[in-house]
Amino acid sequence: MKFVRFPSNKKAYIVGATAGLITCLGATFAGRLLVYMGLHADLTYLDDGLLGLLIAIVVLLLHRHYDFERAVHRANVARLVTLHESIAGDLHLIASTTGNPALAEIAMEASARIRATLETLPTPEDLVGESASAPMRRHSRRMA
Repeated sequence: MKFVRFPSNKKAYIVGATAGLITCLGATFAGRLLVYMGLHADLTYLDDGLLGLLIAIVVLLLHRHYDFERAVHRANVARLVTLHESIAGDLHLIASTTGNPALAEIAMEASARIRATLETLPTPEDLVGESASAPMRRHSRRMA
């Protein structure tokens, strides 16, 4: 079990650094605002509350961004699975209509490999409709 998972792309580091910068600027702004209002920031809980609210907003925005990227990725995967199902069907059609037995055998083998691989993957409906908390499940499917 990993306690810390480091991002694998530069964009995640930039987003994290931006969130840290926003939090730092927000804390500085809240402290200066309280001093301007005549309240000493160390003597009130108001600055802690404002900082907590700012961090909550930044975390919710980052979570919304993550969910959006995850939904886009799942939609792309579902589209690719559907495309490969169509390719397997087309290869099967080529194998059944061609007069060349060598070409028919190659097309049938390719179609069978694609279908075997697709049977280990979740269906496109499961990918698009899957909730964020449910793990991916494998389904066997029947292809017509």
